Amino acid sequence: MKLREKQIAVITGAASGIGLALVEALLRRGLSVAMLDIEAEPLEANCRRLAQAGGDVLAVRTDVRSFADFERARDRVLARFGRIDFVCNNAGVKLPFGPLWEVDPEGWKWLCSVNQDGVFYGMRAFAPLLVEQGSGHMVNVASMTGVTIVPHNSAYNATKHAVVALSNSLQSDLQAAGVDVGVTVVCTGQVRTPLRDGAGRTSQHGVTVEAPRPPVDAAKAPPLEPSDVARMIVEGVELDRSYVFTNPGAGERIWERVIGMVSDLTPEHYLSHQRAI
Repeated sequence: MKLREKQIAVITGAASGIGLALVEALLRRGLSVAMLDIEAEPLEANCRRLAQAGGDVLAVRTDVRSFADFERARDRVLARFGRIDFVCNNAGVKLPFGPLWEVDPEGWKWLCSVNQDGVFYGMRAFAPLLVEQGSGHMVNVASMTGVTIVPHNSAYNATKHAVVALSNSLQSDLQAAGVDVGVTVVCTGQVRTPLRDGAGRTSQHGVTVEAPRPPVDAAKAPPLEPSDVARMIVEGVELDRSYVFTNPGAGERIWERVIGMVSDLTPEHYLSHQRAI
């Protein structure tokens, strides 16, 4: 999908980090952007700043854990701009690192409600519009933990795997329906965002979220800037890529996992494959 002037974009988690950087990148291309975020103050402040600089922006406070919030946001965007061409489900949260058996059940539910339900709700709210008009692009921000496994990060691993699966499922459904709408899932490594730095520790439904700390190995690689990731997303969308891998070493990590899976195939698996051919 070629990103150009007069198109309308919707970005969740737009008040900071990758979301804000993507808003700024799209505004530079002449798009109008609806900024969705649960954090009202930074959302409004950044919306004012961008509007004063000449950007056509709309701020809509949205809790991605609520489908009703998404429906209200969608209706406000349509009332203001009349259509939607590009959607990025970017909002996400993390829990402190630790073994699976120590994950707090309430923390698990909170993480899933944001990282997994929030992406599904965004897709469910906006995909029908793209399908009806027969054009547009849906971007979901996952993580390298959506295609590999990071130790002591079980809940995040699980929800980001879900984001990848949801993205692949939407793409498959669109192809089966013969609808020309693109889908891209973004698999990031370390990025210098409030999520990584442990900002935004607001307790949600009584869940106290501490600052997440990256594993030792992951911390060795310098994090990317959000603007770098935004640029890669724009490039990936315009090249109609199904995946955007942002950080160096992604290929090695993916191959390591694939080889581990293939090595456990039995002779019966190979025989059934040969019979299928």
